[in-house]
Amino acid sequence: MLDPELYKKREKLIKACIADPNDGDSLYELFYVVKPLMYTYMQPYLKHLPHYEKEDFCQIGFITLWRVLKRAAVEPSIIDNFTNYFIVSLKNAYATEFKKFVLNDVRIAVTWECEGDSYNIGRLVAYEEYIQKIKEKKRLADKKYAEEHREKIRECSRRYRAKHKERLAELRQRPEVKKKNAERHRKWREENRESLAAKKHEYYLKHKEEIKAYQKKYAEENSDKVKQRKKQYYEDHKEEQSKRAKAYYQEHKEEIKERVRKYREEHLDEVKAKEKKKRERKKGKKEESGD
Repeated sequence: MLDPELYKKREKLIKACIADPNDGDSLYELFYVVKPLMYTYMQPYLKHLPHYEKEDFCQIGFITLWRVLKRAAVEPSIIDNFTNYFIVSLKNAYATEFKKFVLNDVRIAVTWECEGDSYNIGRLVAYEEYIQKIKEKKRLADKKYAEEHREKIRECSRRYRAKHKERLAELRQRPEVKKKNAERHRKWREENRESLAAKKHEYYLKHKEEIKAYQKKYAEENSDKVKQRKKQYYEDHKEEQSKRAKAYYQEHKEEIKERVRKYREEHLDEVKAKEKKKRERKKGKKEESGD
């Protein structure tokens, strides 16, 4: 339990720091009062971060103390529960520093032996699972924020693109940027394949007549181009198309037969004319070949 005299002294120092942010003497005195807490909570990290010393963690603790005091100036209720609030903030600060270090260097030295002026690393441990957990947590948080502030983000993005139009156009032409954007786009499409297909189908149903009219108009205006494209596609995917057609016929055999029968009944004269032309073409080919 905290000594009553020390408690009073600490409370006095806290109020002095809040009253005058430039009171360096009170701040440093308060720092030495809470320093034992820093030594307590830095212990788990000292063995995992070989390049960090106690002074580094004390510096992080000092910055955390200053931030807590700054917060307490806005919310005076923190003063009554200062120790618990400071401990939580200190733990978060140390954990954040640990995360930053691990994300930058997945191979962390756990034990080592001193040999002169250098270190002989004895054992290494990988924090890959820990890193994936951090990244997944951040990804979900970013996704949630994006969903909640979608319109705001779009508006900011539009303003930024309008302001830096020329610079962005120049960046997009760089080979490394093109490659990175293409890979990101491909990955995004793979991850959202089902939702994209559903949106595409929904759009088609909504604008079905407009799409059909556009396709018909395009086919009429570019008939040679469309025929050539279809022919080329068929040549490139001949076996695949044949297998798909056979499989479809087997699955919908009766339906296809009924559709053909119905069409013949409704367009009997047209069908007979086509069949007659077909027979004449075959006959002409036979005569040309001399059979």
